[in-house]
Amino acid sequence: MIKWSKKDKKGNILHNAIHAVRKEDLEELNIPIPDGWNTTTMEDALKGREPLVDILHDAGVQELDVAAILSLPKWDIVTKLYGDNGPVIVGLDTCQQFQETIPQDQASIGIAGLFNTGTNPMNMYLEENCIMPNIKHERHGGMRFQVPWGKHVPASWKWNNTAGNDQKTNKTNVLPVVMVRDPYSWMQSMCKHPYTAKWLRPKGHCPGLVPLAEEKKRGHKSSTLNVTVKYKSMAYFDSLAHYWTQWYEQYLHADYPRLMVRFEDLQFHSRDMVDAICQCAGGVARNQDASFSYVVDSAKSFGPGHGGKKQVKTNMISAMIKYGSDTHRLDSLTKEDMEFAATHFNPAFMELFEYNVPEVPQSS
Repeated sequence: MIKWSKKDKKGNILHNAIHAVRKEDLEELNIPIPDGWNTTTMEDALKGREPLVDILHDAGVQELDVAAILSLPKWDIVTKLYGDNGPVIVGLDTCQQFQETIPQDQASIGIAGLFNTGTNPMNMYLEENCIMPNIKHERHGGMRFQVPWGKHVPASWKWNNTAGNDQKTNKTNVLPVVMVRDPYSWMQSMCKHPYTAKWLRPKGHCPGLVPLAEEKKRGHKSSTLNVTVKYKSMAYFDSLAHYWTQWYEQYLHADYPRLMVRFEDLQFHSRDMVDAICQCAGGVARNQDASFSYVVDSAKSFGPGHGGKKQVKTNMISAMIKYGSDTHRLDSLTKEDMEFAATHFNPAFMELFEYNVPEVPQSS
C-alpha cells in the first residue's frame, strides 16, 4: 500500500494519503480476499462498481488491482441501503437564519451525534475543507470538534450543560452538524463499543431490543432491554431503539438552526455533503484552489472505541466495503426484535433519511 502522511505543525501524523491498494494490502485492512480475483478481468471487476472506483480515484487512490476492486460493493447495493439521491441533509432551510442572525466573525460549526456515528471523521473532513473566512480568534478556522454543550448529550441539555473548555462560548453562535447513522448498523457497533451506555447484552443476543424467554426466566422483568447512558448525570431509555429515536427527534424538532446529515454519506457523497455544510454556515473552501481533501486513512487516535493497537483501523476503502453491505446489519436480531424495531425506529424518520427498512421475517 503506497502512502504519504500529512502532519500538523508539531509533526504529529493527522492522516495518510493512499495512492494504491492491491491484493496484498487487503489482509492488512482485515478484508477477505474475494473469490475469483485471479480469474476475473479488470473490465468485469469494474462492472457495477464504477461510482466507487471514481470516488477512490478522486481521493488519490489511482492504482487498484482486480482483487481490491472486487472487494468493493456494487453501487446498486449501496443505493438499496441509502437511496440514489445523493447526500441527505435535513435543515438546509435554516441556513439563511443562521447567516443573518450570527455575526460572521463569531460563527462556527460544531459536531454532534450519538456514539459510533462518525463524529470525529466528520470533524476531520470539515477541518480539511472548510473555513469561516471572518473568524480570527479560533485556530481551527471555526471548525469545532463538538458543539459546546457536548456532542453526545441530548439536544435538550444545550442550555444546562457545557463541555470542556467552552464555558465562555456563546452556544447560539455554533451551527450544530448532527451525525445520523442507520440504526440497524449502529446497534451492531454499539455492541462492540458501548461507551457509557449499559443494557442487558447476553451472549448471542446483542443487539437486542426485546428479552428472550430465558432472559425473563433469569429475572428480567421489563418488556424491553432498557438502556442507561452515563453523562454528567444518567439518562434512561426503554431500549436502544428508544435511545436512537428520542435522541435524534430532539434535534429534528429543535427551534434553532442545525443540520442533520448521514454518517454513510461520508463514505459515498463526502464532497457534496461537506460543501453544502460549509456553505450553509457561511464558510468557504479552505484550499485556495477549491480542491477537496479526502480523509483516506486516518492515523489519529481518539481514545477508546476509536482505534488503537488492539483494533483494526477503518480507512476509506474498508469503510466503503463495510457500510456498503447489509451482510451483518441484522446479526443477532430475533423476529421479536425486528417487529419491535419496525415500529420504534420512527418510520417517518427512516423515510426522511432514506434508510432501508428491513422486512420482518415471517413465522414458519
